[in-house]
Amino acid sequence: MRVKLQFYATALCLLGIIVGVACKKLFPEYWFDLYPVVLVTFWLIEMIMSFIIERYEAQMRSTSLENNKWLKVQVVTRLVKVIIVLALILIGVKQISDEMHQGVFVACSIVMYLLNMGVEYLVVRKK
Repeated sequence: MRVKLQFYATALCLLGIIVGVACKKLFPEYWFDLYPVVLVTFWLIEMIMSFIIERYEAQMRSTSLENNKWLKVQVVTRLVKVIIVLALILIGVKQISDEMHQGVFVACSIVMYLLNMGVEYLVVRKK
């Protein structure tokens, strides 16, 4: 499962690079210099998450209601992800002076967060 999540996270990052290059060429007024930081941040988050999922894979497959360790791990990792994303958005908004670029940065961060959560859900759900 770890390899699948790492593969999909890397594929999503590469797709983000392609979209970023296309947007930079087609819509240069919307380009902001912190776009690669967004991609790298989410790629790193998913790499770490893949190791956490692998570590707790046995508990995830358990059907016992008494063993809710996986649920605790999921809640904590989701909370940490949200905190990291909010910190990324806060730091990015402080670094970008133009309001239009701030909005694009926040939108890209939220879209990448949702895409990564969707990929993670699909990978974990299939097991």
